[in-house]
Amino acid sequence: MRSRITTLMVVDMVGYSSMMNANQEAAIDAVRELKHHQLEPVLSDFGGEILKRMGDGWIVAFSSISAALDSAVKVQTNLYNHPNIKLRIGCHLGEIIEDDDDFYGAGVNITQRIQTEAPPGGVMVSEDFWRQLSTEKAAVLSDAGTFNLKNISQPVRLFQWRPAPGAKGKSADVPSIAVQAFEYAPLDAETEAL
Repeated sequence: MRSRITTLMVVDMVGYSSMMNANQEAAIDAVRELKHHQLEPVLSDFGGEILKRMGDGWIVAFSSISAALDSAVKVQTNLYNHPNIKLRIGCHLGEIIEDDDDFYGAGVNITQRIQTEAPPGGVMVSEDFWRQLSTEKAAVLSDAGTFNLKNISQPVRLFQWRPAPGAKGKSADVPSIAVQAFEYAPLDAETEAL
C-alpha cells in the first residue's frame, strides 16, 4: 500500500436521481456530456487525475492546489447557463492510501462531505485547502463558516466560490429573506408584548 498527500476534488451532479427517474436517456446524455466535453477535458487540462467515476460523480486528484481551484471555477463558469447540468464541487487537501484495487483515507471522506455542502453551481473548499492558496487565489473564496460534517469528528471551516454577477449570466442565485416591519392592533399591553 502506498500513501500520499494530494489535492482532492469530488464532483457530483445535482438532481441526477430525479433526472434519471424523469428521463433516463437525458440523464445518461448529461453524464456523457460531462465526461467528454464539459468536465473531464477541463480537469485534464489542469492536470487532474480521475481516480474514480461513480455514475454522476467523480473523485479527482491534483498535484496543484491552485490548478484544482482554477479547474473547478472554469467548469462551473462554463456550466452557469446550462439548462440541464448543475454540479456541486468540493475540494480538500488530504492523505489517500492506494493499493492495486482502490484508494482509501479520511481525506476522501472529508472531501465527499464538503462537496455535499457546496451550493449548486458552486465550489466549497476546506480551510486546509484555502490556507495553501496564494492571497490572490484565496480572495475569490468567501468564508462559509464552520460545519459539522456527517461522520467527521471535528468541525471543519469551509470557504466557497459562486459565479460573480455578470460573469456568464445573472447573479449567483443566492437565496435571501426580507422581513418587513409589521403593525399590530389593538394597541394594548398584551399585543405590544407579542
